[in-house]
Amino acid sequence: MSPAYLHAAREKNLANADIVLAVTKELADTLRRGEGHPIVFPNGCDFHRFDRIAEVERADDVVLPSPIAGVVGQFNARTDLDMLSAVQERGISLLLVGPRSYASTDESARFEEFVQREGVQWIDRVPTERVIRYLKCLSVGLTPYADSTFNRRAFPLKTLEYLAAGVPVVCTDVAPLTGFDRRFVQAAATPETFAAAAAATVDAMVPMDREKVRLSVEAFDWSRRVGELLGLIGEKGC
Repeated sequence: MSPAYLHAAREKNLANADIVLAVTKELADTLRRGEGHPIVFPNGCDFHRFDRIAEVERADDVVLPSPIAGVVGQFNARTDLDMLSAVQERGISLLLVGPRSYASTDESARFEEFVQREGVQWIDRVPTERVIRYLKCLSVGLTPYADSTFNRRAFPLKTLEYLAAGVPVVCTDVAPLTGFDRRFVQAAATPETFAAAAAATVDAMVPMDREKVRLSVEAFDWSRRVGELLGLIGEKGC
């Protein structure tokens, strides 16, 4: 789409809006116009979707030995493969679940080479209802966001989904960690510290108290987010 069109549409929406919400402070700062102050309103998760994860069977097509670190989502330019390489090189099993959509042939070829490595298993797109079975396999969930403007303004749904499923997280220090219980979320800036954090998380969560991890994001449930949004609308008299 035309950048000029997108810019014009954004400015028109901002001018006409009674309330402007942004998922991160950095994004909110870029949307400030005149006296208007966007409200930081982080993403939520379907918390209760994972209420019975303790009863769910692990995905039977996962052939990796435990413990397993994993990424569930899409693989594209937003993914920092250097971070994942460091985890693989440390000898931790690495499960990748989801489609790839690289814009360049070089990036696509690099991903293809990576998933052929020992200790790495890639499973392409799976039905939504089966995702929980792959999350059940993980000892640690990874959010390996590359350092980009887009990622710095994002609030990762991936991290929320891991935690709601009872899986502790290691992420790059790109997106904010506002509201997360830092006992269950570690951030790292380099491939070496990212891999070390993954290994430390695996060691710290044996045996894993998944329910304690889950409860750390109960306040992020979408039903609560809706209540907060309705409250904001009411305050504005909309």
